Amino acid sequence: MTDISQINSQLKSIFSNSNFDQVLESAVKVSAASALARQTELKNADQIIDGFKALAQGEVGETIAEFTGDIPGLEEQLIGDVSSAASDLDNITGGTNANGALNVVIGSGAPQAVAAAVENVAGVNPSTVTGPLKNIAPAEIRDAVNDIDQIVSVGASQATGFSSSLSCILKSIWYEHWW
Repeated sequence: MTDISQINSQLKSIFSNSNFDQVLESAVKVSAASALARQTELKNADQIIDGFKALAQGEVGETIAEFTGDIPGLEEQLIGDVSSAASDLDNITGGTNANGALNVVIGSGAPQAVAAAVENVAGVNPSTVTGPLKNIAPAEIRDAVNDIDQIVSVGASQATGFSSSLSCILKSIWYEHWW
């Protein structure tokens, strides 16, 4: 027959030895970090926030955006300066030429996607544009932008510590009570 007091004792030790508080805290963080891949404030067509322009009107996760070249801190990487060759270009094209975008970037308007595009196109860490990324993130997940370099490079679960804290709790339960 099973001793109920022994079962209760084991269950209490699982809770005290596992790290439920840490798992809960990291679960909240991973939820916000994951939302950076889906949610944005760019919801209305032609809406521009810090150099990111919504190209269509859509619900969460459906927004398509374009870099305008006016992203604070990235103007030099996104706008080509043709002033030194303007007269030659004018002769070749038969018109007047001005500085312009080096790349046309169109993609998701979600902060995580924009951050990955910043890294690929401008060759800088996404944290270079933390301010603009926070401005396109909904208010309830803006703090997650602080970890954007890690989120883009290793994923939300590892960047927030969720995978390691969950692993720790599973090991605690498995090793202490099944071996």
